[in-house]
Amino acid sequence: MYRVVLVGSLLSIALPLTFAESEQYVARKCCGPSHAACCLESLRSSRPLHCDRMGLHKKITIIDCIQSEMYGSAQLNMLNFTDTTCCDVFADNDNDADSGCEDICITVMQIAGLRNDRKLKKIKACLKRNPLYRCFLRCVEWNHKSSAPFIFEEHCSWRSKMLPGKFYLGEEVRM
Repeated sequence: MYRVVLVGSLLSIALPLTFAESEQYVARKCCGPSHAACCLESLRSSRPLHCDRMGLHKKITIIDCIQSEMYGSAQLNMLNFTDTTCCDVFADNDNDADSGCEDICITVMQIAGLRNDRKLKKIKACLKRNPLYRCFLRCVEWNHKSSAPFIFEEHCSWRSKMLPGKFYLGEEVRM
């Protein structure tokens, strides 16, 4: 009985320490000395990676490295930081007037320490009924197979962005 309690206690102490050490290792390995502290903060807080003097190319490399180190390189085949461009499918959606889905998508894609399956769950859950989620997945698949730009009209339906019962004809008239 006491052995079970002792082993359980040791595991409850050792696992968080091991994870904390692995976060530090990943931050040092992927981010280098100039960005390690910023990366570690992003990993610990599960927030988007925003570091001073980190260009876009460097950010892509770092996020892909962190994902690969923490969850395996197969993660990058499923979803990677460059797929953030697919968040555009959520733009101009009359069912999401405040662009919440687009914002959530962009934010989630920049959280380096979040597993891809959790990113996809958050993106899917941005609206109760989210037909554009399938379009997002088509865009990701397109990005991984083609170097040509993803054209929304060729792969997705504008009806997914329209309000039920609203009449659409040409450009919106604003007064």
